[in-house]
Amino acid sequence: MKGLGSLHQYVKDNYEKGNYQAASEAYKTWKMENSYSQERNNQASSTDDYQAGFNQAKFDYENEHHFKRFPSKFIKLINLLSDDKASEVSKFIEGYNAYKEKH
Repeated sequence: MKGLGSLHQYVKDNYEKGNYQAASEAYKTWKMENSYSQERNNQASSTDDYQAGFNQAKFDYENEHHFKRFPSKFIKLINLLSDDKASEVSKFIEGYNAYKEKH
């Protein structure tokens, strides 16, 4: 516990001196650029994910003569709980299942 107390004191002292200001600003910038809640390229990404799933299903059917199973209900639950952070996976599964239903 002595080492943990020393570490805490070190961080506290540096924080109070303002030594983490640059890191804080860098993190804020990174967070804004990489936020999942931003709507950047959302439509194009959804189309690409759907098409990737469709193409994978076609490949599986033509080369392996069977389809894979994906946990679509679980992914829907994850999307509900995580503000659609698994939407790419969901679109992939939709595309995969669309091809699967045709064959």
